[in-house]
Amino acid sequence: MNATITTAIFTAWAEALVSSKRLGSWGNEWAADCIAIAASAARSEKRLREILALCDSLLREENENSNSTYFAEKIAIIELELLGRCKAKAERGAFVEAHLDFDKVRELAIREAIKAKDFKRGKALATEGISKATQNERLGDIDNYRRLLVEAMDAEGIGPDASILVERWAIEGNYDSWFKALKTRIPKNKWNETRDRVLTAIESRSDRSRLLASLYASERLFDKLMEHCESNPREFIEYYPKLMKAYPGRVAPLLRDHICRKAASDSNRSSYSETASLVADYCKCAGDAATATLIDELEARHRSRPAMREELERVRPR
Repeated sequence: MNATITTAIFTAWAEALVSSKRLGSWGNEWAADCIAIAASAARSEKRLREILALCDSLLREENENSNSTYFAEKIAIIELELLGRCKAKAERGAFVEAHLDFDKVRELAIREAIKAKDFKRGKALATEGISKATQNERLGDIDNYRRLLVEAMDAEGIGPDASILVERWAIEGNYDSWFKALKTRIPKNKWNETRDRVLTAIESRSDRSRLLASLYASERLFDKLMEHCESNPREFIEYYPKLMKAYPGRVAPLLRDHICRKAASDSNRSSYSETASLVADYCKCAGDAATATLIDELEARHRSRPAMREELERVRPR
């Protein structure tokens, strides 16, 4: 069937469902999609207003029943688009103010404020969004509102103040996204100083071990990464390939310990092969003699695993 005809039939069906208000049995996701299709197909103001009335009704029902916030938010976004098409500026503005608890509505309001150069409003809405998201422990929304706040501050021309916030978030965060964002904001000739200040602050926090390892690696601070892996063996296996060449003597004992622990829990050919690959890397650090000794020890310790022996013999130095 021709795609244009299929689209027309589907649109007509969605419009019929919306017009008859027979949406409940289809579920919220489908209902929202049908309304969005019908809204996009509407051409007259009368039809737009009919769909607006349906959206109003659904929103009131959702609020009264404390149902799906996600569905209500989708309906709110559709209603905003319809109000814009109806050129109901005052009505649309009032709707935005009344529905700022929906993150997508708040984000839209922030972006519109920035576009209108109403930076005070944009920053206030973003700051309030950060506060609400923090209270509800919505980490993704916190970061999104932080990005919007920085965007508003940059647009206002107060980038240095925004950079102070970004540095604070780089220190407070669990991931490296704000650290990377900070790096793009700092002149190259000042980055090392800023980087060291941030890393020192993160190092003072006991709950940032994995983040530190990631940052040391991305900044190619291999001396710090080596020291960190020696103190935090859990991170070692992820980063040892970056350290083998510069620190073979320090990597070898850590890798040996890991191989022995892993071999003790290996139970199939695939895991034996992985262990053998680690032994091959160990050879690059410790040399042939030490590797042969390790293989002999593993084979003696795990005599009941002939498949492990086969894999180890495959990497034995000749």
